[in-house]
Amino acid sequence: MTVSSTAFTGKVAFVTGAGSGIGRTTAVAFARAGARVALADLSADGLRETARLVEEAGGPVLALTRDVTSEDEVGSALDDTIQAFGRLDVACNNAGVEQPVTSAADITKDEWDRAVGVSLTGMFLCMKHQIP
Repeated sequence: MTVSSTAFTGKVAFVTGAGSGIGRTTAVAFARAGARVALADLSADGLRETARLVEEAGGPVLALTRDVTSEDEVGSALDDTIQAFGRLDVACNNAGVEQPVTSAADITKDEWDRAVGVSLTGMFLCMKHQIP
C-alpha cells in the first residue's frame, strides 16, 4: 500500500519511540505524507536525528524528550504538541523496550517492571491524554 504524499496534509501526528527504528521510520513517513510531526523519546540524540530526517522530508517537527511511563511527562508532551500545532489527529504509540531473549524464570522483577511500564503503562498514559 502506498500513502499519497498529501494524505496527511494539515494533520498532526504524535509518535512515541521516535528516536530510532519503527518510530523514526513512521515519523518520517508521516512527514512525507504532509503531516506536522511531534516526536517523543527518552533519547535526545535519537530525537535530534529523527527531527533532522523529518525536516528533510518536508515536515514541521517538534522534538520532545519525554518518558512515557510518567503521566506528567506524557501530559506535558501532549500539551506542548497542541500548543505548537493547535491540534492532534494521529498517534503512533510505539515506545517499547527490548530485552535479551531469556527464560521467564530468569527475568528480574526490575526488567519486568520496565517492560510493562514502557510497553503497557506508557501506551495507556498516551491514550489517556490523546483521546480528549
